[in-house]
Amino acid sequence: MTKNKKILTLVIGSLLLLGSSSLALTTSSYDEAPEVKVYKQNKDQELFNSKAYKKVEKTWAKAEDKFELKNLASYEKFDYLHKSELFNGMTLEEEDKYAEAITSAVNSVRQEGDYLPVIYAKPDKSETIILFQRDNNKVVKVVLEEQSNSNKNALRSSDNNQSDREWEITSTEEK
Repeated sequence: MTKNKKILTLVIGSLLLLGSSSLALTTSSYDEAPEVKVYKQNKDQELFNSKAYKKVEKTWAKAEDKFELKNLASYEKFDYLHKSELFNGMTLEEEDKYAEAITSAVNSVRQEGDYLPVIYAKPDKSETIILFQRDNNKVVKVVLEEQSNSNKNALRSSDNNQSDREWEITSTEEK
């Protein structure tokens, strides 16, 4: 395991141990990328300024460039480990289904050595784009879209929630 991977593993482990804290809205932009909202936790600000986290952010920019995602201004951007703000305004049932759909989508394509994903979501959650880089420098994009409750392939919660909202993986791509 390389030194950077060890640091990244330590950073991600630290993120998991820190738990939730108050959230603040900050902005971030990459070279020639539109400015989008980014949600980060105040408590982790030192961690977000670390070299390892900056490297993760560069992997996100690389994925955006490879997939030519230029029109992200209408999306909100979330760090995968700090995605609690993603569920604001949803009922508990919708939140459970959406969280399960995101987790299932990520788990369906993840491999050992993959970097931390970034999530781009439209404010109404009608479309969600998940990007990350693999250890072999390839990048992965998974797109979730809101579907009607009658769609058989929707990623559904194992319990029978009453919410009509469902999300489905509509595309998976690796470059």
